[in-house]
Amino acid sequence: MDTLPSGTLSSFQPIVGMRDFSPSELKSRNKVIDSVGNLLSANGFEMADYPIIEPTELFVKKSGGDIGGRLYSFIDPGGNRVSLRPEFTSSVIRSFLLEGSPSVGIRRQYAGSVFRYSDGEHTNEVKEFTQIGCELIGSESIQSDIQILRLALQSVSKTAVPSVVVRMGNIGLIRALLAGYGLNETICFYVLSNLSTLRSGSLSSIELVERAAELGLVSDSKEIDESYTDLSDQESINDFLSQDLTGNTGRRSRSDIINRLIAKENTKVDSGSLSKAIDQLILFLKIAEEKQDLDSLSDIGNDFGNEVQEKVDELNSVIKGVGNVEPLSVNYVLDFSTSRGLTYYTGLIFDISLNHSDHTVVGGGGRYDGLVKMLGGSEDVPAVGFAINVDSLLSSVNSPDSTA
Repeated sequence: MDTLPSGTLSSFQPIVGMRDFSPSELKSRNKVIDSVGNLLSANGFEMADYPIIEPTELFVKKSGGDIGGRLYSFIDPGGNRVSLRPEFTSSVIRSFLLEGSPSVGIRRQYAGSVFRYSDGEHTNEVKEFTQIGCELIGSESIQSDIQILRLALQSVSKTAVPSVVVRMGNIGLIRALLAGYGLNETICFYVLSNLSTLRSGSLSSIELVERAAELGLVSDSKEIDESYTDLSDQESINDFLSQDLTGNTGRRSRSDIINRLIAKENTKVDSGSLSKAIDQLILFLKIAEEKQDLDSLSDIGNDFGNEVQEKVDELNSVIKGVGNVEPLSVNYVLDFSTSRGLTYYTGLIFDISLNHSDHTVVGGGGRYDGLVKMLGGSEDVPAVGFAINVDSLLSSVNSPDSTA
């Protein structure tokens, strides 16, 4: 067999962000995968496997614009828009829907390569990495949240990592705060999708409200007051819409269309309410960031309402329920600064990072009770799960400052 002369490099190098694994590195990776797999199996999670290529729409529907720029997408020879999987959750839910599985207690685990393009803006520069995790579909119990977070930490403890920081929050808390100002689900989704830019300061609250108005998501108070005056009774409505509904109205009757328009007007949000809600949200996030310790927020409901307080107390209950994860040392911090998309989460959300100076994120998860319906299900189904980046975890363990 011909070999390259000593000191000669092949003209073919791995794509930046991809890497080769030596036999010893592969052995270490497989050891972690086997250990975590056995842990999850012991807790009732069955191993499943999913295609490495899926319809692009599947991932975009789940994460929206948050993932679009990081997908390895292309048109296959059959003319289909497809992407290398950037994570497993979408595939697990797709499979769940196709199986017609009962909606209670479905437990799936998975392991394999995922692909996310990186242009240098993200902490993790690796474009292909091994992900292992699980999804629990059909349980809305807080005990499920506790189990998922405990399993995530136990998975990390299968390596030599001595300590981690768990940055956690509750998206239900943000939704509750926003709903307190009369914001509908569409506006809540809009705020959540812009939360990271809002918190970073690259987008001001005024700009966010102005953009919402440009998109037609809100109106100013005067416009709404006038619409309520004009549409105050059936006679006024008929007069107001007569010139627009004189032609063919299709399958819907004139009455159906009028009723739909009334409902739309009555759920309109004014820009003032959105502005107040965003200001209150920013204030809450600032307080949470300054205090960080959940115990110090035991009376936060005095300023933000009982439902917000309930979500904070729920986070404390999760931490107490997880308990000690020996030999791993765990520090919990309340934090909504995760770089992951937040729009499909509905409750608990957490990131697990190392105590190194770069705060390397090695795993995360949360509750996403609306994803089943978002991906085509007939109704919402409670679900919660986690995944860890095996390669990032092992690289951190073997790095020079891994004992920091």
